[in-house]
Amino acid sequence: MRVEPRAAALLDEAKIMVLASVRPDGRPHAVPIWFVWHDGVLYFGTDVDTVKVHNIAERPEVVAVVERGGQEGASHAVIVQGPAVRITPTALPDGALRAFRGKYAWDPSSRSATTALFAVSPRSVRSW
Repeated sequence: MRVEPRAAALLDEAKIMVLASVRPDGRPHAVPIWFVWHDGVLYFGTDVDTVKVHNIAERPEVVAVVERGGQEGASHAVIVQGPAVRITPTALPDGALRAFRGKYAWDPSSRSATTALFAVSPRSVRSW
């Protein structure tokens, strides 16, 4: 999916996104989480026994928001929507693994027994 350069830059630079998923009973759940953007795909990892992992297992559609507030009310935001697909550590592309290591000094494959990894191939990306 084509993403405008300014949006791609924010996705590359930002360290925290807010990930929204939906509980089985329909209530929303939103949490801040680490992520990387690599080759047009959003990747994130989390502990295996979290609300978001259970939500995604039932309803894979998620929304991720990355925002950078500016001076005098100016801001820049990117909203990514799409299905979150659980992947194995070996399915994580080398570039995404390098991005996790560079941003957070974290290797998501080092805790594969306790970490759930996800890839979101966007259905839509909006920014302003």
